Amino acid sequence: MELFMRPIADPQSREPDGSFPLDGKDLNSVTDEALVIFLTTASILHQLGGTTVVRLSETLIMKGGGSVMASEAQMLRLIASRTIIRAPRVYRSFQVKDDTHTQYFGTSGYIVMDFIPGQPLDECWNTLSRDTQRKIAAQVAEMIQEMQPIELLKPGPIRGGPYPK
Repeated sequence: MELFMRPIADPQSREPDGSFPLDGKDLNSVTDEALVIFLTTASILHQLGGTTVVRLSETLIMKGGGSVMASEAQMLRLIASRTIIRAPRVYRSFQVKDDTHTQYFGTSGYIVMDFIPGQPLDECWNTLSRDTQRKIAAQVAEMIQEMQPIELLKPGPIRGGPYPK
């Protein structure tokens, strides 16, 4: 019996010359309803549990699922506006009522953001030298230190919780 779930990914989703549903299309012309459908039809970059990340175009991805909350998109926007940390730019985020009883807070969240090419650390960590692993850990520590001085008006999720305001 396997103790840990393993992520699912479609290798084609990482190809730079792949065919993706929003190639050549303006994101503003695509409805939220169409984006929800793409979560189940586009090439999967990463899927684990109830969260899926799909490739929408050469430059865009979408993360969606019951554990994706509006506060995550707000945090990415905050990082972009108050730090020099390279984080995906958020182009659109929204919540959809979901009564399937498998989702948190009765909604599923969706975040459309930049695709940043590269190899996920969970796929290559064990092949990296100890020195490289230490350098990566130091980079993460620097990012945390850069975010620590950011003051928010109140504790908890940005904008107060899982629902958009």
